[in-house]
Amino acid sequence: LKLRNVGAHLTTAVADLSRTTGKIKLDRHGCTFQNIKTTLGKSDLTVSGRLSDWENLQLNLELSGKKVRAQDLIFPKSKLTFYNLNGHLQIDAEKITFSPINTLLEESTRVTINGTVSNFLDPQVLLDIQSDRVDVLDIIKLFADPDSDNIAEPYLGKRPPLLIKVSAKQGTLGGLY
Repeated sequence: LKLRNVGAHLTTAVADLSRTTGKIKLDRHGCTFQNIKTTLGKSDLTVSGRLSDWENLQLNLELSGKKVRAQDLIFPKSKLTFYNLNGHLQIDAEKITFSPINTLLEESTRVTINGTVSNFLDPQVLLDIQSDRVDVLDIIKLFADPDSDNIAEPYLGKRPPLLIKVSAKQGTLGGLY
């Protein structure tokens, strides 16, 4: 099956796919594909992988991108950019698993990301971010709204879990080492 400029809405947790071009090999268990070119939101990616089990779909992806906007991934309010992103994703009806994703955040923080995004209707994010040297503000900026000048009032209602563990050998915080 040849794809030419195909688009798809995967989930509200990530941006939509567009301009997807390449070849897919179908079989009775699923399909495989190599070096498919696609655009996620406004970020160009190359993906290879396998979609298996037609009755209980599971998508295993190897992906890479030279310049990927954080807002096209699972960080909708972020204006930051990931450079030289590559890694493995597993997507099924219940969750997206990152295992691992390696990238350079804002050309200053090389990170390895493992974790999950589950419950797509009310996303629950569990991430483990590791780095030898990290700019802590870059990690915080992944989740902050850069267009808001207001400090948010504490929300006392029920929120979906958001757990981010950051491990670094060295780091900076606002110019402090």
